[in-house]
Amino acid sequence: IKEGDFEFHDRRNRAYRFNHTREVIGLLTKYVFKEGIIRNSDDAPQCVSDFWLHATLCGSDVDTLMKQAASQSSINGCAWILTDTTAQDETIVSVADAKKSSENRVFAYIVKPQDMLDFSISQSGDLNWILFRVKHRDDQDPINSTGAVINRYILWTKTDYMVMEEIPSDEKIAVQNVITPSNGPILPASDGTPKLRLVKSGTNALGVVPAIRVPHTEDGDIYAPHGLVDDVVYLDRANANYLSNLDAIIQDQTFSQLVMPAAALNTGMDDMDASKKLTEMGTKRIFTYASDAAQPPKFISPDASQASVITNAIQTNINEIYHSIGMAGERTKQDNSMGIDNSSGVAKAYDFDRLNAMLRMKARRLEDAENALVNLVCLWSGD
Repeated sequence: IKEGDFEFHDRRNRAYRFNHTREVIGLLTKYVFKEGIIRNSDDAPQCVSDFWLHATLCGSDVDTLMKQAASQSSINGCAWILTDTTAQDETIVSVADAKKSSENRVFAYIVKPQDMLDFSISQSGDLNWILFRVKHRDDQDPINSTGAVINRYILWTKTDYMVMEEIPSDEKIAVQNVITPSNGPILPASDGTPKLRLVKSGTNALGVVPAIRVPHTEDGDIYAPHGLVDDVVYLDRANANYLSNLDAIIQDQTFSQLVMPAAALNTGMDDMDASKKLTEMGTKRIFTYASDAAQPPKFISPDASQASVITNAIQTNINEIYHSIGMAGERTKQDNSMGIDNSSGVAKAYDFDRLNAMLRMKARRLEDAENALVNLVCLWSGD
């Protein structure tokens, strides 16, 4: 028995790590938006200027929205920006109508690839339709609302849209509002019973699907895109495992293991009970030897030099994480707090060129996405 159940449970609860994957994403986003985004605000339509100030439903500006899109595309390989309007009618809000009601405005939100369930792209490269999932919470009334969170599925085509939600198993519903395998192809249950009900539907007067795909790289794979962290996460996960092993060594150094005769454990127990007892305690607590051996019980601890081997492996992985994406300058030879980096100027120049090229391509894709977003805002506003 290498490790008992209790020891493993305690070691897992003590597990810790520094999230270098999140640090890499934060650094890349910080670099892209470091100088500030220059927008032609002088010639922009009023609807676009208003959108730049309040781009999301909660009122965040467009910089916040694009930073979220940049981070999500780096993590997942791509991000989707969906647009909608707060207008209650089912048609495009004209400029005159928008001026009459301050509540009518266009907003955007991010949908992760995990929630973008399906989509179709035409031969010309534009979207035919999309089907995605959002979380909806019943919280309109603070007293009578259930507070339950359910999945809603939204289908957008070039001509119309449809909003559906999952049906709770204990809820009685009207048959005419149910989407079944016979009158709708969307996610029927495996036994053929209704699974979704229609919440809302209407006409898409835009003539286009109001969604924008923001890829991290232009590798041509729209269904399985490559993200920035695809390779980094494996090194980061290895670090987490190494740190857990290092924690085990520290614990064993602090709480040494007991070595004692095996006969002392079997007193009053049959073989099954003894085996179970050993499994619970594990050899991290007790090592056994033959009772006729000429050696008294004592405490032992692992070799402390093993910890340095793990520490060096962790440091190597950390350096490789930043070096693999051209951010070696963010880490010195050992650590940010341990002296000056002694890398050559040529090596730093190559890292800078690689990082700078990645930042340029990242900024270009974000710019293309924002231009497409402005176009959708104008369509929504009838401008």
